[in-house]
Amino acid sequence: MLSPMLAWHVLSLAMAIVVLGCTVAFFLRTRKARAHPGPVLVCLILSSCLNMMFRACTHLVTPDAPSFVGIDFHHETESNSTLVLYWGTLYFASATTFWYLMLAMDLISSLSNPFLPFQSNSLIHHTLAWPLAGVWCLLYDVAVYQQPKAVPEIHLRMVTHLPLYGSLVYIMFALHAAGAKSRQLTTTIHATTRRMSKLIVPYLVVFGASGIAHLGIYVADVSNGKPLVYSSYVDQLVGIVSTTVLFVLFYFDSGGCRRRGLPPQDAQQPTILSPLDDIDEAGPHTQPLPQDPPFPRMQSTANFNVDIAAELRKMVMDLTRMGIVSVAARDASDHPTSANRVPEDFATVERKRITFWGGTAATVADALVFEDVAPSVFQSLRQLAGIDQSSYLHAFNAEENLREVCSEGKSGNIFYFTANRQFMVKSVPKEEFDTLRAILPQYYKYLVQNESSYLCRYFGCHSITLPVGTRRMYFVVMQNLFIHGPPQQRYDLKGNTDRRQAIPTAQVEGKMHAAIMREPIDKLMMDIDFTRIHQCILLADADATTVKLQLKNDIQFLAEHRIMDYSILVGVRYTANACFHRVDMAVPSKDGMTMYDIGVIDMLQRYNWRWTLQRWFLGGFLCKDMGDVSAVPPAQYGNRLIRFVRQSMFNQARRESRSSLFTNSTQRSGLTVSEDHPGGSTPATDIWFVSNLSDEMIDIHDCVLLQETS
Repeated sequence: MLSPMLAWHVLSLAMAIVVLGCTVAFFLRTRKARAHPGPVLVCLILSSCLNMMFRACTHLVTPDAPSFVGIDFHHETESNSTLVLYWGTLYFASATTFWYLMLAMDLISSLSNPFLPFQSNSLIHHTLAWPLAGVWCLLYDVAVYQQPKAVPEIHLRMVTHLPLYGSLVYIMFALHAAGAKSRQLTTTIHATTRRMSKLIVPYLVVFGASGIAHLGIYVADVSNGKPLVYSSYVDQLVGIVSTTVLFVLFYFDSGGCRRRGLPPQDAQQPTILSPLDDIDEAGPHTQPLPQDPPFPRMQSTANFNVDIAAELRKMVMDLTRMGIVSVAARDASDHPTSANRVPEDFATVERKRITFWGGTAATVADALVFEDVAPSVFQSLRQLAGIDQSSYLHAFNAEENLREVCSEGKSGNIFYFTANRQFMVKSVPKEEFDTLRAILPQYYKYLVQNESSYLCRYFGCHSITLPVGTRRMYFVVMQNLFIHGPPQQRYDLKGNTDRRQAIPTAQVEGKMHAAIMREPIDKLMMDIDFTRIHQCILLADADATTVKLQLKNDIQFLAEHRIMDYSILVGVRYTANACFHRVDMAVPSKDGMTMYDIGVIDMLQRYNWRWTLQRWFLGGFLCKDMGDVSAVPPAQYGNRLIRFVRQSMFNQARRESRSSLFTNSTQRSGLTVSEDHPGGSTPATDIWFVSNLSDEMIDIHDCVLLQETS
């Protein structure tokens, strides 16, 4: 018969295995559980369960050890297997603490600045949880483990929990400060952050309760003068209970039962933002704004992926839209239209103060400022592209809804298209915003001299402060490449093959057949797909020469300014009637039955130490060809892409390799079939194709005051 203590450790081990298995099952089977913060919670429960398992195994291997910390105190006499289990326990105990910290940081970030998506910065700090646990174990090894009996056994338990109490202190102060910032607004913003808090705080309460319980055990040991007989088991029980409670909360939130949250009637109070005057340097000037209905009530979130920024993004985009309209509506005399620009034009930053308030309190955010960078320069760029002031203003008319797409990518950026799909408003990191400002004089000069350039057309560069927090959001206005209609195929080409495949090998044959039959392929394809499907761009000789030369010049321009990681976006549109003339950036095929939309996109990344580190990591640790990865210096990146344009992109000789079975279809569509089988597989991020999106148009109802500031 098992002894009671042995049975206890077996039960603890079994509980950990069951909880871990159920958690993984819910995560894999339930879509809500995979939405953020589900992955964080899974990592949290995973760490906690592994901590329980290692600890139970430690006690099973050393049944005579008086306590867990006693193994450290007498580690000179312990076996290697026992010490491995001991260090595994310590590592996963600290990892559990740091995953609690990651969850808290998500909430703190959102409360500090709820205008940003909930997971906008998660990729950075979440990657630190496991390494931080390793760093703590290393510090513990140097400061405690390698100093035999330097810390009395009675205090060892508290030393092992130092990350826990340090995290708790930080979380309490940070949440208090973040909550104070959140309460600055009594509109839908504060109600939204409260609902997010109701989702996350219960997990943090479990964290705090376990910390209090561990502290109580320590106080009892100190009062006794030595570790109590049952201290280790009570400490173990605290871990079991907290892990079980975590699992129960996760089960409810992942759809096992009805989700916690506010009832719909308590969700939000409506907010009305009042129209005010636009004051410029010449004096007051009233700009009429549409009499929009009140800001709509926010619907309660019914799934696990609580989007703290859903309604707030609407407000931010309307503030940005109103700012764009305000600066674009200025008299043409304020911004001379001459192509000759002086250096001061590129350095000009016009600021407008934005004031808005909720309908329930006199909370006024006077610090909001909309900034317009180099307005006269971008006005000239719009005129250079044939966009007059009236059409630009109409695209951003308040009566025309903006369409949000891919609103929460990994970067947390926001993407909006105007209703006529002519322009795209995209939030960008400050680094890319600064890059555009830095190259703007050369970019402007280049476009004036190369009106047929395929470089992405930027028509505005703006930033806006936010009602809470201290951050700014940065936006650029760009031309939509696919304004003339949805392409049947899209290719994102960088000239290399590492991780440049979107179509799984098993689906290649079907996609080839679809392309030959001129059927649409929804997925954005990349270089390997281009090679396998052989979507050769067949142009008339004169057109091919012109396009290749212009692309070469564009790429050289970017390389000269240390820009890399850009790509050539190609849209393939089949036409019912033959067309042999260019339409904007669209080039007709040789037979006139296909139009190719071509543009260079994502051209604001400069080569820096992070790209160097990524390159050496891919080459040194993953044994990849360092000349084939995307993270290469700008000159090498540009030369590689130019070589691809010259040798592959317009290579009509590939037609000789096509199958005779599809000869007639191939001649019509410009497709060829190849036996090439390059490797690599990575899904692509599609943010440019919006024609088939089914997102509902977003209604935004705000009115704002835009005033010039010094």
